[in-house]
Order: sequence, then C-alpha cells, then structure tokens
Amino acid sequence: MIAGGLVVAFLAGAPLAAVAGGHAAYGSAARIARAQQVALHQVPAVPLATAPVGRYRQDQVNAQARWTAPDGTGRTGTVLAPPGTRAGRVVMVWVDMAGRPVTGRSGFRRRTTRPNSLPSSPRLLWA
Repeated sequence: MIAGGLVVAFLAGAPLAAVAGGHAAYGSAARIARAQQVALHQVPAVPLATAPVGRYRQDQVNAQARWTAPDGTGRTGTVLAPPGTRAGRVVMVWVDMAGRPVTGRSGFRRRTTRPNSLPSSPRLLWA
C-alpha cells in the first residue's frame, strides 16, 4: 500500500519537477542572453590581408582587420575570420563596449569533436 502511494507520488511529482527545472534553466539562459546583448555588439570588420588557410579544418583563423567600435572610433587588430577570406571582404565580429573583439561567445560557437581530438588508442575509450 505504501509502495503504491510512493509510485503514484513519483509519477505525479517527476513531471512537475522537470517542468520547474526547465523553467528555471530557461530563465537563467534568458538573463544571460539579455546581459550579453547589452554588453556585446556585432560589427562589420574588413580584413587588411587575405586570411590564412587553416591547416586542420579550422572554422576560423586569426586575421588583421579594421572595424568601427560601438562608440564610433576606428579600430585595427586581430579578429577571427573564415580561412581564406580575401582582403576587403566584410566579416562580422563580436566586440565589447570598448570595441575589443570577443571570442568564444557562449551560444554562438559550436562545440565540435574533431577526429584528431579523439584518443589514439581504443583502450583509452574504455578505461
């Protein structure tokens, strides 16, 4: 009798707990996204030279570029650009309020596992 009551309580309570946990996680992520929207800006940057071609299937490589900071001042420095981007072509970069490029912005970079990052020995996968 007690065991049956516990099962019913669990079956009724688990979905409610899941919904409450999901709502809390969504609220936290939404607050972080709003804070980032205030602090970070996407601006066009123009590479000064053709970006190098990545050697290991890189999504982005360092390139010297010119852009305008949110306050209107011109900036020059290193930004991330697709490999082989030609000089003069526009790439969009994320910058902070001072116009400094920001890399690794959460939610905007995909996390991928490359074959080169896997252990070389299958034994390590099972250890």
